[in-house]
Amino acid sequence: MEELVETDDLKKEYIELKEILKSALEELHNIIHQLYPRCLTSKELIPKVKCYIEEFKVRTGINVNLKIVGEERGLTSSAQIAIFRVIQEALNNVHKHADADGVDVELCLKRKEIECSVIDNGKGFLVEEAIESMPETDCFGLMGMHERVGLINGTLDIVSEPGKGTKIKVKVPIWEPKSEREPDGHGQSGCS
Repeated sequence: MEELVETDDLKKEYIELKEILKSALEELHNIIHQLYPRCLTSKELIPKVKCYIEEFKVRTGINVNLKIVGEERGLTSSAQIAIFRVIQEALNNVHKHADADGVDVELCLKRKEIECSVIDNGKGFLVEEAIESMPETDCFGLMGMHERVGLINGTLDIVSEPGKGTKIKVKVPIWEPKSEREPDGHGQSGCS
């Protein structure tokens, strides 16, 4: 096609179009990879999260510290996927919007619920304003996190303000098989 174009103006437009298509294909490849990263092949949440964080650090150069409190047990696949996708989306938002160079991810596995927090040192944003403008803007990530966590009776809190970074905290119930349940009592401590 480039050889068939006769004028310099058309050649210039063709080259620009070629670059746009190349960029679009790269973005499509990234989206497909995000939808089903190789990390999802693991059956347990912690290896999935560790794998994804390592890939994220290599891809973005952003330092991520992972802290795990407790042991994984009795976590349903829907709870695993919800937590994984929230971490994935939160880190994606850090990369795209936060201008952060550090993120702390904490998984706290208690007897009856799992808590997850993602805290960045980025530029922050006005949460109320972002939530109110969701329909008009591309805040599908925030909306998706809320919907995904809500579907499994979890909670999602976002705390942020300009210049002070962002903290996303999720609590998701754990449903254990009856034969594996422990007597009622208090869960593990040590989570922030």
